[in-house]
Amino acid sequence: MRQKKADAYVEDSLGIDWIAKTYADQMMSLPDTYSSDPITIGVRKDNPSFLRWMDLFASTFVSSGTYNEYYTRWWGTTPPTLNAVW
Repeated sequence: MRQKKADAYVEDSLGIDWIAKTYADQMMSLPDTYSSDPITIGVRKDNPSFLRWMDLFASTFVSSGTYNEYYTRWWGTTPPTLNAVW
């Protein structure tokens, strides 16, 4: 878009928000147009201990407030609510 080779760009909200914030004089993100699609972490079937570690990491990252802290620091807004399915 910055090279004027495209009129629009589709990406997850983090990417769009960062681009719009970084190049605010050239671009903007449209408010309230995001979907709340799930984002997942894939782990090989033969590694249940790593799967458990990832579950614990994600759970602790969110429940400790670190998710909110980092999201606010990097994106400058309140993070969306996460609906964990584990």
